[in-house]
Amino acid sequence: MNTHTRVHAGIPTGGQFAASARSEAEVSLDCDPSAGPGVSGPASMLVVEHTDRGQIVRYPEPLPDEDIFTAPTGDIRDFDPAEQQRLMGMLAGSGSRTQGDPFIGSKYSPQSRSAAEIAKAVRADFKAAQSLRAIPPSIKIRVTSSTFAGGQSVDVHVENIPERDLTAFHDDRGYVREGPTQEANDLRSVLDRVHQAYQRDGSDTMSDHWDVTYYGSVTFHGERRRDHDALEKASKAATNPHTHGAYVRAIQVYRQRDDARDQRRRAAQELLEDHMKTYG
Repeated sequence: MNTHTRVHAGIPTGGQFAASARSEAEVSLDCDPSAGPGVSGPASMLVVEHTDRGQIVRYPEPLPDEDIFTAPTGDIRDFDPAEQQRLMGMLAGSGSRTQGDPFIGSKYSPQSRSAAEIAKAVRADFKAAQSLRAIPPSIKIRVTSSTFAGGQSVDVHVENIPERDLTAFHDDRGYVREGPTQEANDLRSVLDRVHQAYQRDGSDTMSDHWDVTYYGSVTFHGERRRDHDALEKASKAATNPHTHGAYVRAIQVYRQRDDARDQRRRAAQELLEDHMKTYG
């Protein structure tokens, strides 16, 4: 049954239905950028820490886990130090390029192996290390392989590193330097040791000579990269009328989260600059 109020006959403008009051929609697109999902709170949360490497500004606690796009971020501090030390010793390798000797990984074999085979073995090593908590179990590790003219590559991607561990601000001999926390750098060293276990590297960078079993690196992806990837995924589904609204919402939240991250970074940088001026 149609309950719309119609315009009286003889009125030439305004359409056939008269204006009427409507209730508010249950869904709201308004969002406070400073308190959006997965972003930081006020700048008062920031603290200055004094370490043997100088001063560093960061958030003392993890940022909120809520994330409309992806799973919660991993905790890079959740590991067993004894197991991690044992893993590092077991995968030490031998040789040093700086002394003119090729680096030989602890699991290197002279038998030819494809990038896909090496990537499969590295994946298994990461899984075993995480089960022993030598590597934080909550971080998401992806290993990819590729071949190309003149070589092959095995790359390691960590896709849920907390942003607070990637964008800390350091007092570098009187200058403000942005970079990862020491914990993030330590984790990268452990992952790199696992990644390089099947490597033989006799390269000479001074003469631009490269002699490796495989190329590749360890890359950390924070919240910004994950949000961007999720937005790209939403855009591919936007051609469907049923998913277009979700795409519009994803754009709005992505921009708000990105603005909030920039505000957080500026606040941290300003706090460290003020602290350096005050205390030298």
